[in-house]
Amino acid sequence: MFFRMKKPKKYGVDIKTADQILQNVFAEAKVEPNNISFENIIKRSRLNVISDNIYILVTAILFVAVLLCPLFMPKGSVFMSVDHRSQRELAIVSHSVVDGNFTICLEGPMVDSSATYVVDPEGNELQVISYDSATNTLVLPFGSGDYNIYIYDVNGRLLHLLLSASGSGHLHR
Repeated sequence: MFFRMKKPKKYGVDIKTADQILQNVFAEAKVEPNNISFENIIKRSRLNVISDNIYILVTAILFVAVLLCPLFMPKGSVFMSVDHRSQRELAIVSHSVVDGNFTICLEGPMVDSSATYVVDPEGNELQVISYDSATNTLVLPFGSGDYNIYIYDVNGRLLHLLLSASGSGHLHR
């Protein structure tokens, strides 16, 4: 009401006249005449505009979906820090040998039990028997001789221990 929007003027030329003008331009420029009718050129132009608009719409929808995606992702209750810059290291709280198994309780980041292993005196790699993530306690196989224990935390750091059945029975780091 307060202002009037002016519609842009549409200048119309019939297709035959436009085609004749195009042919005259080609003739004046001494170029081979156009073989495609002006009507087909207009149809192709409209199809190109429609397909471009569809691509733009699909791209906009995908962009919005990517931005909204984190809102619909399930949030887990497990939190694991994989920060290599973290200065906190594994520390031994307690250890014991019972029934041929070595049990060690650690303080610090969670242990990566799938990467942790023991090398027995014959050079065989032995896997972890069990791991309790609540107490950060590992149970490892142990017999007689010197055992190398390689304990990795979730940050990729290594705690290397030498456990000897002979001598004092203490751990050596």
